[in-house]
Amino acid sequence: YADFRVTSAVAELTPDKKDFIITYVVEEGPRYKFGDVTVDSDIRDFDNKRLAATLPMHKGDWYNAKQVEDSVDSLSESTGLFGYAFTDVNPEFDRDKDKLTMGINFHIAQAQRTYVERVEINGNTQTQDKVIRREIRLSEGDAFNSFQVKRSQDRINSLGFFQEKFEIKKNQGSAPDRVVLTADLEEKSTGELSLSAGYSSLEKFIIQASIKQRNFRGKGQELRASVNWSSYSKSIELGFTEPYLFDKNIAIGGDIFRRDYNAFNYIGDQRNTTYTQVSTGFQIRTGVPLTEYWSLSGRYGLSYDEVGLDKATYFNQVTNTCDPNIAGRYLCDAIGNRWTSSVGYSLVYDSLNNRLRPTGGHRFAFSQDFAGLGGDVRYVRTRFEGAKYWGLGHSGFVLSANAEGGFIKSLEKSRGAGVDNVRITDRFYLGEPDFRGFDIRGIGPRVTRIPYTTDSAGNQILQTDRTQYLADDALGGRAYYLGRLELEIPLGAGIRELGLRPSIYLQAGALFGITRPLINTTPFPVHEDPVTHKITIAAYTTQALSTGGLPLYSTPATDALTVANNGVPLVTTCSTGYSATIGAVVGAGCSGTSTNDKYLTQPVQPYKEFFGGNSAKPRLSVGAGFNWNSPFGPLRIDVAYALLKDPSDDTKLVTFNVGTQF
Repeated sequence: YADFRVTSAVAELTPDKKDFIITYVVEEGPRYKFGDVTVDSDIRDFDNKRLAATLPMHKGDWYNAKQVEDSVDSLSESTGLFGYAFTDVNPEFDRDKDKLTMGINFHIAQAQRTYVERVEINGNTQTQDKVIRREIRLSEGDAFNSFQVKRSQDRINSLGFFQEKFEIKKNQGSAPDRVVLTADLEEKSTGELSLSAGYSSLEKFIIQASIKQRNFRGKGQELRASVNWSSYSKSIELGFTEPYLFDKNIAIGGDIFRRDYNAFNYIGDQRNTTYTQVSTGFQIRTGVPLTEYWSLSGRYGLSYDEVGLDKATYFNQVTNTCDPNIAGRYLCDAIGNRWTSSVGYSLVYDSLNNRLRPTGGHRFAFSQDFAGLGGDVRYVRTRFEGAKYWGLGHSGFVLSANAEGGFIKSLEKSRGAGVDNVRITDRFYLGEPDFRGFDIRGIGPRVTRIPYTTDSAGNQILQTDRTQYLADDALGGRAYYLGRLELEIPLGAGIRELGLRPSIYLQAGALFGITRPLINTTPFPVHEDPVTHKITIAAYTTQALSTGGLPLYSTPATDALTVANNGVPLVTTCSTGYSATIGAVVGAGCSGTSTNDKYLTQPVQPYKEFFGGNSAKPRLSVGAGFNWNSPFGPLRIDVAYALLKDPSDDTKLVTFNVGTQF
């Protein structure tokens, strides 16, 4: 509405004399369309037709004054790319009231090429000047370039040391062809000392203590230490990173760690620990930029892994070996202690406008790690990841596309039939929280142990209630891919200040590629009724254990204590002799010389094992997420529904994570 105007404005006091009522009378006039849109430049460096082709409006579009303002800014930035910092862009309007068209000619006045006179940095009280200046892509005496100014602004914002919405301002210098760049900074806290307690749908109760300084001594160095504890994982880590070694553009850093992890499965609704993994080690790393956007980093790591199973639960107490009838062959194969010595590299392209919360640009990374530089493990792990962000105009919507994938190639000889050369602890896993809509480790190859039950007619059938399965063990995979398309939805300015960020997303991915494991063939006795010929599978017996996890024996009939007990054998934990107290340690408190060679047994519920999920077919989920930087700590809630899944996958509708800082 190019003829829009306010014809009058009247202010009236309400009868109670507490408020004013303001009435505007407006006249819209007819609606216009764009006529011819041209660019006329007095600067010889520019091609007027090419500049006009970059403008968002076209002849025949509805007239939009905001697009005209944005075009003036865009043309000013374009001239800045060629070193003209103070160009004057004037839109000249040609209104045709009969045809209701508005033609526009953007006139770019003659200007002088400008050069940077100096760069001023203000407001940094803790951060050293050199930390900021090394992120600025222009120096005194360089030709002015608006792109380099914007790039410098993005790099400073990505440091995370200063308040957001920081801008580098350009001011007239001491001469018409000189410009002064001014960075007015407002520092924010970069040290974090916190104790956190929270509840996660992944690990139940969580306690974390950490200290981090992202701008240590004002030199941009990062120093960190953390301790984490939950029901299924515990860790302690120390790390340090120097981004500019000896003021050269070379980053170096290192970490030392101790991580205790308990894998688990489900028996009914109860989550149970399967194997335990204790990793102790360190990693050193370094990185150098190749260009403004490309960088190369290298690393070396050494770790010692101790993988074990609870002997009282999963071992045959007679042979003192892992019992595949109880644990499964795949878990028995995982046991062992080993050193992993690996060297790796990453090639990264990063043009994000902000590494902490990007709204534009893209990032790509390709990395490989080679294990076998000494140690007991040999493989090549390859991964890639990419992300692209689009800020959708001035609406506040941010669209992002993320993709990643990986593959592990073993360099070891065959470990036997049905045993994958890549160990279960070195494989990829996929599920919550990366793939929303599925449970933790909910996607990919798994062995499901389904018990037999009896129906109402007395027939023996496999259990159909998934919550009653004896085991549901995720085995991981040697290959995976995962993609996500997400739209962050803006809220009002006041709500955004509270740190609320809702989003909707679509995800697809899969985990696959391992050798099919040998399905356990437990020797359950099979019985056939001679009259009805009905086939039933009986329970399988195994070594009975005391409450302390020790094997139970019965004293022989000829033993004096058995005779004194009216011929009833005595139950004992002693393989030789006997003890008066069940649960006594073997060899302690045992008396007598009789050999108790008849051990007690207990039944193992009959079951059948199934292997599934080892498919590259995509799983698909759709959902909505909600991030809130609350006064009580970060909170994330996701509601995601799995549209495509494998029958063996474990799905999950709602996940959340919340913590409290104090």
